[in-house]
Amino acid sequence: MHSDLTEQRLLNRDLTVTYAGALCVIAAAAVTHATPAALVRAVAASLVLLTAGAVLTIATGQFGGGDTKLVAVIGLVLGPDSWTTPGIAILYGFILAACVGAARTCAAKLCRTQSRTTITMGPFLLAGALSAALTAPPT
Repeated sequence: MHSDLTEQRLLNRDLTVTYAGALCVIAAAAVTHATPAALVRAVAASLVLLTAGAVLTIATGQFGGGDTKLVAVIGLVLGPDSWTTPGIAILYGFILAACVGAARTCAAKLCRTQSRTTITMGPFLLAGALSAALTAPPT
């Protein structure tokens, strides 16, 4: 079993299946409810976050390819209702990761041990998406 926490990688097949499934559900909902704007907004949010993730991956090397694809999935899933919720989700994920990184560094200083230099972003991005989805204003 693969885990982003243990192996620091998100599998392409998992992200592809999730993206395709979410796209089918959102497209079906858009057709059923005659709201094509929701589908367009979801795909646009996904593409914007995919582009931002690719820029982070290429420019810094600190953001992985799996994380880039994961933010695209988050944009697709949270995009139908709002333009801001997907961006807030990613922001929450980075804030959570920064807090854990700071706590880890402080603990390493107190214990006089070596701190890990990498942070697995996948769980933090998912936690940020869940937080944003739960705190988003109703539409």
